[in-house]
Amino acid sequence: MTSEERGIGYWEEHASLADWRDAREKEILAGRAVGMHVNPALERAGVGEQLTDPRQLHQLHAYRLTGDSPLRGAGLDLQKLFGWDLGTIDFYGNLLSQHGGVAIGIDQGLDQGER
Repeated sequence: MTSEERGIGYWEEHASLADWRDAREKEILAGRAVGMHVNPALERAGVGEQLTDPRQLHQLHAYRLTGDSPLRGAGLDLQKLFGWDLGTIDFYGNLLSQHGGVAIGIDQGLDQGER
């Protein structure tokens, strides 16, 4: 299985995401580079929060975006581009329309100072 098929480290044989993008013609939409290789700035990723009740998934705070995450507002408007209905709320129950842009990932919610 190739690294691309695994989906992890799929561009490691290239010097950068930009080099991989150019070689594979991926992560491009309407001639514009859309992929990112950044630290997502998650609140506490990997701290080992354990939940034993699936009804409490909304309390899994480790994977919320910090207020200065580069993923905030960096997502594509999939409804506008492809007609995909994303629903009205994110993983945490935040309204998808409460901020101007679309974030990448499960947390579309409030900035740190607003929580």
